[in-house]
Amino acid sequence: RVYRAIHEASGEEVAIKVFYNSPLNEGGNLRFSREIRSLARLRHPHVIPIRSEGEVCGHAYFVTPWIDGLPLHEYVKAKKLSLNAKLRILENVLSAVSHAHKRGVMHLDLKPSNVLMDSTGEPVVLDFGLARLIEGDPADPIAPLAGVAGTPAYMAPEQVTDRGSVDTRTDVFMLGILMYEVLSLQRARPSNENGSGTKDLDQALVAPKPIRQVAPKIGSELAAIVTKATALDHLERYQSVEALLQDLQALKRGAPVTAMSDSWMYRVRKFASRNLAFIGGAVSAALILLFAVEMSRTTQQMVEESYGRATQVTQRVVRERERILDRRLSVVCQELADMYLRLGDVEKARIYGEQANAARFRARLTADEGEGHEPPE
Repeated sequence: RVYRAIHEASGEEVAIKVFYNSPLNEGGNLRFSREIRSLARLRHPHVIPIRSEGEVCGHAYFVTPWIDGLPLHEYVKAKKLSLNAKLRILENVLSAVSHAHKRGVMHLDLKPSNVLMDSTGEPVVLDFGLARLIEGDPADPIAPLAGVAGTPAYMAPEQVTDRGSVDTRTDVFMLGILMYEVLSLQRARPSNENGSGTKDLDQALVAPKPIRQVAPKIGSELAAIVTKATALDHLERYQSVEALLQDLQALKRGAPVTAMSDSWMYRVRKFASRNLAFIGGAVSAALILLFAVEMSRTTQQMVEESYGRATQVTQRVVRERERILDRRLSVVCQELADMYLRLGDVEKARIYGEQANAARFRARLTADEGEGHEPPE
């Protein structure tokens, strides 16, 4: 049971969580103990901090700050957040869970209702009642409990079928389901109760629908991240929460994400999107040159189609093609020379200036030959 109270000394509003001990509820007692032990290990701005703990009349308790806010899923629906705002919240949640893993604690009950949004709009991860130590010391109260505990709609398959393989990738799966629901505002899996009102563990074996089927506006990269995080086979998931977090951060920067196929075209496209200013100037110059080259190809095609014409006509067309190409090449080189001169790169300006002069000379030479004049000295 959780009580809302005021700390007399500090005036801080706090939550007092009390476990009423009973010999008939030994599992609950262990879960309460593991929650205290887990929280004591963690120091992160997005993890609920434990202020104190103790025992009164044989009943254990611990004290945390009171979070006066909505659960994550209710908050995102009520606030109608933008995609960037959702990603910022998810990044903070992932950072909190990654911190827990680095401190040796797996949460194992991650879901939107276990993330509260505080009065400043920041997420706080809480409820470490099902947490386990990563090293799995069987003598520690954070070691696994008998039976299956958790919310099937958010559980990974191994929590039901092979509890011995539960590890940090289990938290990755739960975070993937949480991301799915925050981004799509839809349930990733159906209700977690069957007709008799009991938990339907089969839900843990069901893959969610592709997120773009329920939220078509989700981009392909973000959808790939969610899909990889929620893979039923833990070998196909991100191998750590940190890797998932890095992909989310890469997405925000416009960098390639590991969840996408590693094709050269994808990486070129991502490079271009991150370097538009640099590429813009280069493309402007390159387009002029490409236009000249295309003109060359067009003229060459005309020559090939006129192959049967007289040799004199063919030679005249070839000379004209070369003259056009040289004239346009001289324009391109001169523009580059002027650009580098303005930038203060005298050496490159000289090189491109010489190339421009050479192209103009060839153009004049070709024109004079076509008119039957003697070539210039």
